[in-house]
Amino acid sequence: MKRSIILTICAALILAENIYSQNQNELAGTWQGKLPCADCEYINYKLILLSDNTYKDEMDYYNKDVKPFQTAGKWSFSDNILTLDESTGMKQKFRLSGNTLNLLDASGNSVPQGQITRMTKEQPVETDRWAAKRSKGIDFTGMGNEPFWNIDLDLDDKTLTYSRLGESSITFTNIKEAAVMDAPVITYQGNTAKHEISVDIIKQECTDNMAGDVFPYKVTVKLRTGKSLKVDTLNGCGTYLADLRLGGNWLISKVNGKDISEYKIMKEKSPQMVLSLSLERFSGNAGCNSFFGSFESKGNKLRFGKTASTMMMCPDMKLENDVFSIINEGYYSFIIENNILTLIDMKGNVVIDFIKAD
Repeated sequence: MKRSIILTICAALILAENIYSQNQNELAGTWQGKLPCADCEYINYKLILLSDNTYKDEMDYYNKDVKPFQTAGKWSFSDNILTLDESTGMKQKFRLSGNTLNLLDASGNSVPQGQITRMTKEQPVETDRWAAKRSKGIDFTGMGNEPFWNIDLDLDDKTLTYSRLGESSITFTNIKEAAVMDAPVITYQGNTAKHEISVDIIKQECTDNMAGDVFPYKVTVKLRTGKSLKVDTLNGCGTYLADLRLGGNWLISKVNGKDISEYKIMKEKSPQMVLSLSLERFSGNAGCNSFFGSFESKGNKLRFGKTASTMMMCPDMKLENDVFSIINEGYYSFIIENNILTLIDMKGNVVIDFIKAD
């Protein structure tokens, strides 16, 4: 019995540590918004949370001829509360709600109109970089160096195009897809009259050894030409080119056909989800706890990974339970029309609707 209790405690501590680590990763970054001001219209506020738990911020008093005020110090996060410990000894606290940080007063109450909204982590450079491929319907692109090579995958047309510097490109049609059992690997295979190709797409962070760019997938290409037994093996990195409209902040509107207004939601909780395409991460709030995890987008399909969350108890958990049952390791097709994102299960049932936040 004692051994069982000890193991249970250890498991709980490990889970708590993992969730804490996830929260740290989710919070780190740049936040900005407007704060109330006693003798001006408002304060433009910028807060940078670094992964080593230090921070720096800047307050720019709107329409006042004064220099921006800057502070620095350490930050911590517990029970949805972010605490800034300024180097001078002053403290400031904020409550995390979905993708927003709400300013708190000395008594722990939200300050009216005191909201800091997290900056999106989407990278405009990446948007421009893949625009031409997206316009051609490419769903995945992979590349490598020494020698320079590239693959483009179109899932709808079931075609894969391989190119190598100084050589003519090769297009494989009617490619076959296969998942590797108990491994985060998808394999695509194709043939022409003269070539045979196999491409492994592995869910593993990959760094371009020349440009230094970080990609979410490792790619291995094996190519055989003619009757030769020789197989050229090439290694590189890649990324799925998700529908750009997916990125950003989405407000939960309906769950299994039930309007959000029919649920009991805590005050100051705005049920929503933020999708970051460049990081392949999602985060949000389902009426009680903050949640987060990873996702993949391929064509018009969305696959969510395991959903982690904070563990606060609330008077009514119905909405949260319904949302988590959908998102946790869920696989859906999606439609985006008139700023409404609809997830549809494999049986054709609409499971959740989101409205794009302004």
